[in-house]
Amino acid sequence: MRNIDIHGKGRYAIHVYFKNIFCFEKGVSMFFSNSFWRVFARSVLTLFVVFTVLFVSCKMEPDGGEPSLNGTWASEWGEKWIINSNTLSCPNEDYPDYAYAGTISEVVYFNNRKTTGIIFIELTARGASFATSGSGDFTGVYFTSLTDKTVEICIAANPADYATPVRATLTQAKVLLNVDSVSTYFAMTSACEKQ
Repeated sequence: MRNIDIHGKGRYAIHVYFKNIFCFEKGVSMFFSNSFWRVFARSVLTLFVVFTVLFVSCKMEPDGGEPSLNGTWASEWGEKWIINSNTLSCPNEDYPDYAYAGTISEVVYFNNRKTTGIIFIELTARGASFATSGSGDFTGVYFTSLTDKTVEICIAANPADYATPVRATLTQAKVLLNVDSVSTYFAMTSACEKQ
């Protein structure tokens, strides 16, 4: 195909220019010629190879799923938490008067990986020395740094008297115990390992 300067040329020059581009007399346009499809195919193939190499070379982290709270967790201080999908108990064997147990009402996670949050429970049993403040049975147990083998955990406690704050309803407990009140009510966590 020739390069035709159509500036200042007559109508015939423009006709010749478009005739050469689209080749209507031959019935085939240059945009649909074999050379166009070869270039297009090579470009697509090149892009496919480049993206395949980039995808394969990326280090993919294995997704083992989210860690589970279910199980028996023990600290080096003899504390123990037994958690399943319905109940949470802390049978303090060294100090049974401080033991407690409850039915899990809801678990509120503070991040997408579900490694930090509050387990809201309705207390069903408590030792004689297990102090509470407020009225009701709903409270929260905070957990953080959850993995398949370790977690840091503690029950809510008022900073002044270390009594566990309780409320009459789950909604009231969720208003009191949330991501903004972690530093107030959950100041001391226990590092635990799964048994």
